[in-house]
Amino acid sequence: MTTPQAGQIVALLREFTLANDRFADVFARRHHLHRTDLEAMAHLWIGELQRSPMTPTRLSAALSLSAPATSALLSRLERAGHIRRIPAQHDRRSRVLVLHERARDLTVAYFTPLGARLRAVVAEFTPSEADVIERFLRACVAATIEVTPAAGEEANPATTGGTAHTRRSEGTQPDER
Repeated sequence: MTTPQAGQIVALLREFTLANDRFADVFARRHHLHRTDLEAMAHLWIGELQRSPMTPTRLSAALSLSAPATSALLSRLERAGHIRRIPAQHDRRSRVLVLHERARDLTVAYFTPLGARLRAVVAEFTPSEADVIERFLRACVAATIEVTPAAGEEANPATTGGTAHTRRSEGTQPDER
């Protein structure tokens, strides 16, 4: 059911996304990071939290980057002291990517206040209201993933207003070493 309220909610989601992007961009500028560098660090952070080490190949897929672009990104982050490439436990020839302690500390210091403020906002709702919010946000994530073209695919102009720009070349993977 489409209602005027649905349009207002979608507009607020767009506004939240832009505000969140601006917040992240300030961090990126302060630390001389490209937006993709910040996204890469976020993927490494999530991998660490989930106890699922990130490899160059997995990061390349997550960012929809070609092998050369991923290698350049990793070299840039490594030179800046944000990440380390260490041997994988299961296969010493492979590498896993880990955030350097300093990068983790900078990230925590900057992003923790926002996380605390957002948790405080959620705490203003009853548990049943929070359940609805969670269900809504999960559905929004799923809807976004559903209409996002895969790397190398053209977007449906009817749903995106044009052709998708993809960052990944078909069939390329970064070197795991």
